[in-house]
Amino acid sequence: MYRFTIRAGALFFIILTLVSLPLTGGGRKEETTYTMADADRLIEERNYNEAIAVLIALSKQDPEYFEQAQDKIRQIKKYRDSYNDIYDELIRVLFEEEDYEKALALIKDLDNLDSNPNDATRVAIRDARISAELVYYRKIFNEIMDQALVYLGEGSYFQALKLYETGFELFRQTFDESNYGSLIKDPVYRAYDELTAVLARVEEDWDSFALSDEQLALLSRDGGKALAGFMNRVSDLEELRNRIYRISAVYDRQNRLVMEGNQGVEDFHLSFMNRLLAGRLTVDSYEGITVALDYYLEDSLDRAVAVIESREDSALTMASSEYDQASWASSRNNFDRASLSTGELNDLLTLSLNRVYLEGDGSIDRLGKRITDKYYDSYRLAREKSDQYGIYGNLIDGQVSLDAYELAFRNGTRQEYPGQRNSVLDRWNGLLPQKEDLARADEKWMSDPLLRNRENGPQVKSLDYTNALIERGQILETDIVVAMADRDITVPEALLEEYEKRLALDKEYISGINEQEGEDLLFRYPQRALADLALLDDQMNTLTSSADDYRSTYEDEQTRVTQGVRLDPYLERINRLLVRSSTFGQEIALLKEDGENFVYLAQRDYNAGDFRYAQAERQLGNSNFQQARDELSLAQQLYVSALSYDEDSLSRDELDRRIASLQARIVDEENKKVIREVRELINQGKNLYFQGLYAQSESRLIQAENKWYSTNTEENTELAYWMSLVRTALSVESGRYLEESNPLYNEISQLLNLAWKNYQQGQNFLRDNRRVESIQSFNRADEFLNQVLILMPLNQNASVLKLRILKAVDEDNFSVTFADKYRGALQKMDFQKEQAYIELKDLAEINPDYSNIQRNILTLEYDLGIKIPPPDPAVLRKSNQLYASAKAVFDSGNLNLFAGAIEQLSEAIKLNPNNSAASELIDQMRLYEGGQTTVVLSSASLSIYQSAEEKFVAGDYVSAYRIIQDLWKDKANQAYPPLQELKRRIEASLGL
Repeated sequence: MYRFTIRAGALFFIILTLVSLPLTGGGRKEETTYTMADADRLIEERNYNEAIAVLIALSKQDPEYFEQAQDKIRQIKKYRDSYNDIYDELIRVLFEEEDYEKALALIKDLDNLDSNPNDATRVAIRDARISAELVYYRKIFNEIMDQALVYLGEGSYFQALKLYETGFELFRQTFDESNYGSLIKDPVYRAYDELTAVLARVEEDWDSFALSDEQLALLSRDGGKALAGFMNRVSDLEELRNRIYRISAVYDRQNRLVMEGNQGVEDFHLSFMNRLLAGRLTVDSYEGITVALDYYLEDSLDRAVAVIESREDSALTMASSEYDQASWASSRNNFDRASLSTGELNDLLTLSLNRVYLEGDGSIDRLGKRITDKYYDSYRLAREKSDQYGIYGNLIDGQVSLDAYELAFRNGTRQEYPGQRNSVLDRWNGLLPQKEDLARADEKWMSDPLLRNRENGPQVKSLDYTNALIERGQILETDIVVAMADRDITVPEALLEEYEKRLALDKEYISGINEQEGEDLLFRYPQRALADLALLDDQMNTLTSSADDYRSTYEDEQTRVTQGVRLDPYLERINRLLVRSSTFGQEIALLKEDGENFVYLAQRDYNAGDFRYAQAERQLGNSNFQQARDELSLAQQLYVSALSYDEDSLSRDELDRRIASLQARIVDEENKKVIREVRELINQGKNLYFQGLYAQSESRLIQAENKWYSTNTEENTELAYWMSLVRTALSVESGRYLEESNPLYNEISQLLNLAWKNYQQGQNFLRDNRRVESIQSFNRADEFLNQVLILMPLNQNASVLKLRILKAVDEDNFSVTFADKYRGALQKMDFQKEQAYIELKDLAEINPDYSNIQRNILTLEYDLGIKIPPPDPAVLRKSNQLYASAKAVFDSGNLNLFAGAIEQLSEAIKLNPNNSAASELIDQMRLYEGGQTTVVLSSASLSIYQSAEEKFVAGDYVSAYRIIQDLWKDKANQAYPPLQELKRRIEASLGL
């Protein structure tokens, strides 16, 4: 908040007195003669000081004027008293209320009361206005800038431009009244004149700068005149934009001069103008008139760049495809097209970068950095692409030559191979300097600090194609060498294959053997492999010596091949044999170490499983059921892990018994809590249902359903009954009301608003007896409603408003129309209940008291399940009988009969939803039954489940599904949530 500076402990004030002043600057001219009309004119102009001087002069030149002059002086004093009162109010508003907007209004009143105040008054009023304007205009300025920033974000650049212009007069009066001198003011006034002229040109030609769809279509096919014309428009707009940006620098420079002579205090008009043009530095976003023009220009520029890039990408894609298909002529033609497009991009992006300015230290200014960040990568890439496209002709010539060499090789003789080899070498060796140049260009690109998108290197595809052509030549040369040195190595490889089989069998003993047909369950017995491993070690030593001769022969030949990659398979086969020979002893030692390690790991996991089992019991004791589940599941996994290392580490039967016992305790204890919470949620859902809050009721029932299935696998029939009622009610209302979640919400809302507006307009015309206009308005409203009903046929608002229009258009006959619609709805009550219900509800909106309409609506609500009718005595008796029968079973304690008794109670509750005794008893019986979910599987089933999970992750859905189907045969496994989820995911993957 800005305040006046209080100096020497006193507020500045004005003492207004009536004094006589000379009427000329050089002394009064005695010969001047005044009339009373002169005094009246000065009073009317509110030039009171001059008026008093004239009145005094009149009194002196003719005493008869004295009394008349005295009356007019009293009148002036009265004006001066009013002036003082307003000034006192100004002081209070400024220093007590701090209402700067009101202060500016009071200052305007003071200016109107006295057009020529004395110097002290003038200075005081000016200081007051500056202080008030500082706060008020700063607020206006920030509002302008913030709203304009919103426009920029919305793409409303012209609106932003016009809004910025509204701030040009902020503090202008104060600047004009300042005593800065012509050195400061003249450049500012010239800048303002230029600015208004430039903006007038921009606004006049605004639409012409945009790129039309027709011009864009031309650019997508070819550049030519369309590109030249667009670049001219871009250049024109950039020039206007740059002039505005330079003008912003004038305001900034003149403001700095003011600050140098004013102890660092800036001129607010100059500061505001600079920021209106170039944006605030205190916000992260770019803004100002310059940025508005940048964004407007870039909208078209980006579209043009996109279509040219698309044209270039299309040509390059075709050229690359044709190159890969060896269509050399077509490929060369499309590379030329791509090169032309890249040249156009280079010209367009070069022009765009003309908006970038450098600071005094050579760095890029803030707005220029934004432009550079956006376009520099594309600009550099376009230049580099243009340079590289010329390389493709040389590459295509090389491919044509190699085609000929390959044909000669296939049709040639052994004696011709050396000459053919030399021709190939000459061709691809000539490409090596080109490859080095391209690699250096790529390295230079990667080191450019201005580039952010470095992965699009300058070589486009030319370096890849150069490498491919060189590689093709190398392959052909190696083919020739390989054709002269085909050796048979099948004997040592056959021996190696036999040894590998034996080693694989030894590994199986350690890695695991499947002993149960149809199940992917592995059992490890590492000791069985140890006897055979020693014999294999001796046999591989013998094989090594016979393989060394083969390697020596082909290593010598490989040195004669420039790139011996095609000889590698031969040498690799024997080297693989030699490597296997040298590593066999290491593998034997490692396998033994693995076996011993498996025993250790089994014991470790067994101990960890015992710890987690104890933790599960502890969490159960604290009623932390989920933690108990997690700990038991982890314990089971650790036990199964121990068995996976050493089948003899523990008894599977004993493990499964312990796990099953603790699992039953966890589920039963948790089930008690679940039953209580589910009952509470069902009661809440019922209450909301009876209140007609169907969506909220469904939410509560869904929560109950989720909790129920956390410990139960069988359906809760009571919960399902209420869910069915609620969803029935929701289904009837579906499509009647427009929800914000509807994807067509905005369109339908707009159509409804237009229909309502035209309906109201039609009503107004009716009241004014303008029948023709009213019918036209109603027809327009009806057209909008028809559009709504196409999108949402059951929309209540549209249906009811159509009825209101019918009534308004023909009120005399509407009662007949209404009765016909009512009878039509009644005829549908037996066979089209939902449609009848909708039509009656709409009619009730027009006439809720119509004959039996409410009773018929209620009847349909009962029939549709929206409301529950009062139960008749027979139904109540049946419900009570079912309860009594179930109660007898409960009292007997025969758990084998509990399932049937629970079904009886479910039916009793369905017959009488308010049978609280049945609800209470069914919960008690479910507590006795306990939960049905499975926390963990048996050890064998868990191992098989994990195998199915691994196959699913690997994408072997068929095998995974086979395993899951086997597990699913056991009903206890079906209650295991992870198994349920894995089954669902596999079926979805297989499309089942």
